[in-house]
Amino acid sequence: MLKEIILLLAVTTLCNGCGCGCAGQCSSSDGKKGGHDFSKINVQANRDGLCKLGLQNHYIPDGAITASSYWRPDVDDRHNPKWARLYQALIPDVSVGSWSAATNNANQWIQVDLNGATTITGVVTQGRNSLDQWVTEYKVSYLAADLTWKTVNDNSGTAILFSGNSDRESPVTNMFYLPITAHKIRILPTKWHGHVSLRHEYLTC
Repeated sequence: MLKEIILLLAVTTLCNGCGCGCAGQCSSSDGKKGGHDFSKINVQANRDGLCKLGLQNHYIPDGAITASSYWRPDVDDRHNPKWARLYQALIPDVSVGSWSAATNNANQWIQVDLNGATTITGVVTQGRNSLDQWVTEYKVSYLAADLTWKTVNDNSGTAILFSGNSDRESPVTNMFYLPITAHKIRILPTKWHGHVSLRHEYLTC
């Protein structure tokens, strides 16, 4: 019982500074309330004060992370999208420390299945842990409640081109103009350095 009280206090404290409490809900761009309640498993991943969805701490399972392609799938899965987790490190013969697309073009994407309507408020990205490869600009699209794909837009309704990374390791955070409610969400790289490679995390309420 005491352990549960301490854990609840930790979640509340760590989530101060979010646009809305991590255990609560917030209004999305479509005016609805939404979002999964924050899990106690996310306490460790949120020590920096950001309300993270759970890619970094593997709360989001490998099978929920897919992509348009990844490098040399016929050889191994070291470049698989399941490695696109914030702060994922190089693991020799297992992971290159990011997702890396098969080809460098603007048709690539990486997707997270949110397993139900979930409020997303922003995204954090990093480059590849083991090489000078990163995404410098990208759009975000999501599967909305009406099961249509939409882009994250600015206040004029124009798709936002988010500024990405400029090195391997420095995380770059981009907050959305308004929270969105999504069933699935994608990053669509538009510019990159070296190769289309990234690690990421989504932010939630």
